[in-house]
Amino acid sequence: MKRLALLAAVAFHTFGLVATAAEPTPEEMARVLSGEAAGPASANPQCALFTPDEIETYIGEPVQAGENAVMGTGCQWLATDEDGDAMIQVVPVEYAARPTLAPGFKDIPSLGPDGYVAPEWGGWVAGVASGDSFVWVSATGAAASEEVALELLRETLRRRSD
Repeated sequence: MKRLALLAAVAFHTFGLVATAAEPTPEEMARVLSGEAAGPASANPQCALFTPDEIETYIGEPVQAGENAVMGTGCQWLATDEDGDAMIQVVPVEYAARPTLAPGFKDIPSLGPDGYVAPEWGGWVAGVASGDSFVWVSATGAAASEEVALELLRETLRRRSD
């Protein structure tokens, strides 16, 4: 709960929503936390990297169109049955979070600086430093696996450099 409160406080400060003394409405809070306050998903560079059909091949089930996620730093494709998803997030490298204490965490130096993969929430996450950014992906669904998360990360890196 403290983590959510801190995230909300940072989000409101970042997006200037604390300029008024009034408490934010639930709608304002939802727009900030989803990333919609940062603009439409069509303008999100992470959402432009993959089509829903391409993401389907990674998680093994149909997905909806990509939506802003993590305050606009990422894009998330939800499975149409809401039982899986894929996400891509890009943040400044100094904000990299590596779950080194997670059971199953693996350093993957061949990916690049700070490359890793780990199981998380019934799926897999992978991340790596790429220049001044840290690129993170997750995959949860029927086909999600360690190798799928690594392949999604590799393809994300390739498409970001094209």
